[in-house]
Amino acid sequence: MKTERGFMKSLAKFVGFLTTALMLAAFALPASAAKTISLSVTPTTLTAQTTTVSAKITNTGNSNANSFEVDWLTSPYFTVTGASASGTSGTCSSPGRRGAGYTSCVFLKQIPTKSFVTITLNVQVTNQCTAFSIDWYAYAWTGSPGDVSQSFALQGAPPITSSSPNCTISFVTPPADAFIGSTITGSRFNSAGAPVSVQLQRSGAAVPGTNVSVSASAACAISDSATTDASGIARFTTLASTASATTDCVLTASSAGYGSASSTTFKVVQAGQLGCAADNNTFAATGAGALVVNGTRLENVDDPSPTAVGDFAAPACVVVPYVVSTTCPAGVTGTACTDFIYDPLDQGTHMAFRFTFEWPIETIPEGGIDAIPETGQLFINGRPTPVDLNLCPNTVARYDVDGNFELVSDPAYTGPLPHPQDQDSVAPGTQAGCLIGRNVIQDGSGLKLIEDAWVQGDYTTIRR
Repeated sequence: MKTERGFMKSLAKFVGFLTTALMLAAFALPASAAKTISLSVTPTTLTAQTTTVSAKITNTGNSNANSFEVDWLTSPYFTVTGASASGTSGTCSSPGRRGAGYTSCVFLKQIPTKSFVTITLNVQVTNQCTAFSIDWYAYAWTGSPGDVSQSFALQGAPPITSSSPNCTISFVTPPADAFIGSTITGSRFNSAGAPVSVQLQRSGAAVPGTNVSVSASAACAISDSATTDASGIARFTTLASTASATTDCVLTASSAGYGSASSTTFKVVQAGQLGCAADNNTFAATGAGALVVNGTRLENVDDPSPTAVGDFAAPACVVVPYVVSTTCPAGVTGTACTDFIYDPLDQGTHMAFRFTFEWPIETIPEGGIDAIPETGQLFINGRPTPVDLNLCPNTVARYDVDGNFELVSDPAYTGPLPHPQDQDSVAPGTQAGCLIGRNVIQDGSGLKLIEDAWVQGDYTTIRR
């Protein structure tokens, strides 16, 4: 009996010991979870305007931390100028405990159990043209920093902050249609227009003294380079195409670190050459429906306008590139069209032309000859709204002894400038067209209209 009572007593002690062990096991934390921290960093996206970054270390373990450290990946675009945590400054140095390529700040300050501390980093984010990212890490210890104390394990993935490129490249003055061999500018077929220009910016600020290159496809044969000025703009004053044929082009601008920008599509055009001598002053084009346009470039004329190119007196004639066609230009609708475009070079407001239009046969209107619609005229580079090609009331056509038209004059006109014949008052003397002759020939059940006009300016006519 004694033996049995002794066995039962020993069994009771064993069960009590086992129960106590199990209870202790239930409440004991794993060694890896006893001392832990987590880290969060804001903002997650950096800009050139970012001046502070907050790194929050949370004590998720079961012991007080008495020192801690934050590490970040060193970047030439991200500089820390100071660090504090609840009024206590940190000691910052490189490399950090994370290793080569990292910078750190160490603090001798307590983080109580289940509490946190926020580290405020004063930073400078340098203007830059490439994306970058920074990963962060944190350490904490029960005593002094380093291996002499028990350390806290960082939980979760290290946070990352990033920055997108803040550099831009863009066309300020995009290229317009131009003749092959002539300077490409922002004005259509006008080598004296505003130069094609490209601007560089970093965080909205101009970037001076930087090289910018422009180029197009091999068929367009265009390339040039220029340096940005104080406003960050590179102006291409000698940009031209050496293409062998008319083609559509897109200009690509690029600069180291800024990527590239593409212009809108423009056209480079193979042109004829038009002077004032008998061997080079005529032009002609033939189109569908027997439409024929031909003309003559006249001698340069005086222009009394205060804004006349090259002053009042007519300059010596210079050969200019041109094209003439019987195709309606973009945006113009008519039953038939003629289109004449040239590069004025330094001739500008002094150039004059004579045109003859032989229009396709038209149906005789019910009202007879008097009901024939007027021909419309417009100036693509000046006034884009058509007006009637009609007599100019203040001008008189002048002919030589052989009956050849020379020019129009207005000896009786003494009124204000611009002259009433001008179609565009903003560009005096450059956008004018006057009817100097009209013949109507009946052809069976139809009629054929032949008209002569004196013109200044690029010129489009339409039958409506």
